[in-house]
Amino acid sequence: MPDRPEIAPTPTLGTQGKDMVRWYAPLALAGIGLRAAAALVVGGLADNRETQEQGDPISKAKFSGIVDYRTGNTNKDFWFDFSADVGDGFDPAYAVARCLAKDELSIGDETLPRGRFLVIGGDLVYPNPSKENYEDRFIVPLREAARGIAKGDVDNSDSVEPFADLYAIPGNHDWYDGLQAFMNLISAARFDRAKESDKKGQVIGGWQTRQRRSYFTLRLPGDWWVIGADDQFGNYLDRAQTEYFSLMADRHLKAGQKIILCTATPSWVLSNHYKDPRMMANLRTLHDLLTKNGAEIDLLISGDQHHYLRYDGVEDHNQPTLITAGGGGAFMHPTHPTPETLALDMNDDGNPDHYRRVTAYPSIARSRQISFKNLLLPFINLEFATAVGLIYAFLAWFLQTRSITADIGLSDAFLAILGHDANMVDALQEIAGKFVRTLFVSPEFFAVFAAVWGALASFSQGSTGLKIVAGFFHTLAHVVGLLLAFCFSVQLSSTIISSLGIDITTSYWLPALASLLMVTFGGIIGGTIFGTYLCAAVNLLHHQWTNSFSSLRIKDYKNFLRLKINTKGELFVYAMKIARVPRIFGTNRPWPEPEPELIEKIGPLN
Repeated sequence: MPDRPEIAPTPTLGTQGKDMVRWYAPLALAGIGLRAAAALVVGGLADNRETQEQGDPISKAKFSGIVDYRTGNTNKDFWFDFSADVGDGFDPAYAVARCLAKDELSIGDETLPRGRFLVIGGDLVYPNPSKENYEDRFIVPLREAARGIAKGDVDNSDSVEPFADLYAIPGNHDWYDGLQAFMNLISAARFDRAKESDKKGQVIGGWQTRQRRSYFTLRLPGDWWVIGADDQFGNYLDRAQTEYFSLMADRHLKAGQKIILCTATPSWVLSNHYKDPRMMANLRTLHDLLTKNGAEIDLLISGDQHHYLRYDGVEDHNQPTLITAGGGGAFMHPTHPTPETLALDMNDDGNPDHYRRVTAYPSIARSRQISFKNLLLPFINLEFATAVGLIYAFLAWFLQTRSITADIGLSDAFLAILGHDANMVDALQEIAGKFVRTLFVSPEFFAVFAAVWGALASFSQGSTGLKIVAGFFHTLAHVVGLLLAFCFSVQLSSTIISSLGIDITTSYWLPALASLLMVTFGGIIGGTIFGTYLCAAVNLLHHQWTNSFSSLRIKDYKNFLRLKINTKGELFVYAMKIARVPRIFGTNRPWPEPEPELIEKIGPLN
C-alpha cells in the first residue's frame, strides 16, 4: 500500500453527522409527500434533461459522450465499483464509502483493488434533494470516508488528487426538484470550472465527477460497456437520451460487444410484483436501442430497493443476470416479499424469459423476522405515535360532542365507568352500540369516519377492491382502539383523581388528565394497530415494502458491488456486504472500521 501523507484531525461534524431519516415524523412525512407530488408536475414541465441537451448538443458528425478506459490497461485486470441509494444516515453511508475508498479489500485469499471508477445507481440523497441534504448526507460521508486515504486535504477539494472517477444516475429522490441539484453536483463537468480538454468536474472525497449529462456511456476492456440510463423514476426516456443511445449504438455497439446496463429502478422485479407490464416499457426501449446491431446486455444492475437480490435465467439461451444492489446507505428493504420467479417479456412478443431468485441478502428468513419489529412501531417512532395520540384525542372529543348533540347519551356509558357501576366489557359493548348510532345520526361524524376510511384505503396497496376492504378493517381496528383508549383514559384518570380525594364530578383536573392519558394510550394503541397492519401487509400480502421498513430505519445489512474484467475479457461480480454498520460517536479518530464480507462471487460472464 502506498504511503499516505499525515492528515489533520477530523473537524467537528456538528449537525452534519446526520442520523437516519425519520420517515414517520409527521412534518417530514408531509414534506416528502409534497415533494413527491411536485416532482410529478416539475418533472413534466421542467425536464432538466432537455436543458442538458441544449447546452451540450449531440453531434452526429463527431459523436462524443463516451469515456474510454481501455487505454493503458493491457495485460492486467480492470476493476470498478457500484453502489446505490446512498445519502441517508451518516453511519451506513460512511461505512460503505469507506470500503469503496480503501486501496484494496481482502476477501479470503483474494485481494480486490479499488475500482477505477464508482457508479452510483440512483438516490444520492434523502428525503429531498436540497443543497443542505446533498452536503450533509452525501458529500460529508464520502469526504470523511476518503480522509487518510486520498492524497491531499479532503476539506479542500482543490488540493485532493482523486483516486477514482465518479458517475451517477438520478433516482426518484434526486428528481424531486426537477434534477437541478443533481446536475449542479454530479454533472459539473459541463461548467467552466472544468477543463474542456479532460471534461472532469469537482472532487467529492476522493472521487471526481466526469459526466456531462444525467446518463453516460463507459467503454471498458474486453469489449465491455457500462451504460447508465436516466428514465425519470420510471416515467419516460426523453428524446435527447434516446437519440444519444441510438447514435452510440450505431457507431459502437456491434455484434460481440457486451453491455452492463445500470438503471435506477429494478423494473424486472417491480413489474412482476405489481403485475404491471407497463413498468417494463423503458427497459424494453433501452434494450431495443442498445442491441439493435447485435450487441448483448449481459448484466442488469439497479438500486432503489435497499437490499441485494440476484435473479438468473432458467432457459438454455443466454439471458442477462439481474442484480438489485441498493444497500449503499439507506434503510434496509425486505427481501422475503420479493417474487421467487420472474417472467420478463423483453421483446414484447408474448414469449417471456423466465428467471428464478438465486440469492437474497439479508436472507428471506432474517428479513421476515425483522418485519415483526413493526409491532413496536409506536416506541420506534415517537413523533408518529404522538401525532396518532392527538388524532385519537380529537376524535374522542368529536365523538362525545356529536353524541350529545344527537341526544344518544354516550356520556352516560363513560359516567358508568367513572362511578364503577359497570365492568369494562359491558361498558365497551354499550359504547360500541352508541358509537354506531352516533355514526348514522351525525353527518359530521360520519364524514370524519368516511375520511379516515378513505385515507387508510388510499394508503393500502393492491386492487381497488382490496384497498377498500383493507381500509375498512384498518379503520374498524382504529375505532376499537379509540374506544379502548377512551375507556382506559377515563377509568385511570378517575381512579387517580379519586385517590387524591378530589370530587371527579366537579374537578377540572379530570378532563385535563383524561386528555393527556388519551394522547398516551391513543398513541400506543393506534401506533400498534398501524404497525400490526404493516406487519400483516408485508408478510401476508407482500405489500408495503417501503412503508413497513422505512418505519424501522435499519442501518445494518448494507451491500455494494466490486466488479472485475480479467485479461480474457471475463466479467466477475463480487457482491459485498456489511452485516453490522459500526456506530460512530463523537469526532475523535480513529473511528471503527467497517468489516466487509463476501455475499457471493458471480462469474465468469462473457
